[in-house]
Amino acid sequence: MSSIGVVEAAVDAFCAESIEDLTAGEALAMLARLEVVQRRLASRGLGLVSAVTGQASPMQLGGTSYAEVLSRRLHMGKGAARRRIADAELLAPRRAITGEQLAPQLPHTAQALGRGDIGEEHVRIIRHFFDRLPVVVDAATREAAEAQLAVMATQFRPEALRVGADRMMALLNPDGQ
Repeated sequence: MSSIGVVEAAVDAFCAESIEDLTAGEALAMLARLEVVQRRLASRGLGLVSAVTGQASPMQLGGTSYAEVLSRRLHMGKGAARRRIADAELLAPRRAITGEQLAPQLPHTAQALGRGDIGEEHVRIIRHFFDRLPVVVDAATREAAEAQLAVMATQFRPEALRVGADRMMALLNPDGQ
C-alpha cells in the first residue's frame, strides 16, 4: 500500500471512532493533535503543488493556468489555488535549472510548517512581511529575519506574531518605504 493509501486508511479509522464519550479535555487534546497532523499534511501538499507546477505545463494538465488546474481537480476556488501555488513557491523545495534541489525560499518557515508547529495564518503574516520588506535589505538580514519570524511563529498566536513582525519591519524599514 502506498503512503497516501496508509494515510487514507488512518483517516477512515479516525473518522469511524466515536467521539461521544470524550471529555472536553480529551476532545481538546485530540483536536490539538489533529491540528498538527493537518498542518503537516498541508506542508506535504505544497511539495506536491511544486511537483505539479515544475513538471508539466497547465495545458498538459488540461487547463490554461495552474490555478485553474488545481481549482478544477481539487474542487476549490481559484483564489485558494493561487494562494497554494504562491505558498509552494516559497515553502516547498525547489529545483535549479541544472536539476539540483534547492532549499525553500523561506526554509525556517517551511520547517516549522512541516513539523506542524505553525499554521496558515502564521504563514500569511510571514509572507506579508516579506512582501513589504524593501529589496534594498541584504540577504543576510532577510535570512535572519525569516529565522526569527519562524521561531516567533512557533511561540505565539498569529495576532502576537503580527505585532512582532510589524515591530521588526519598523526596525528594518524605519522610513516605511
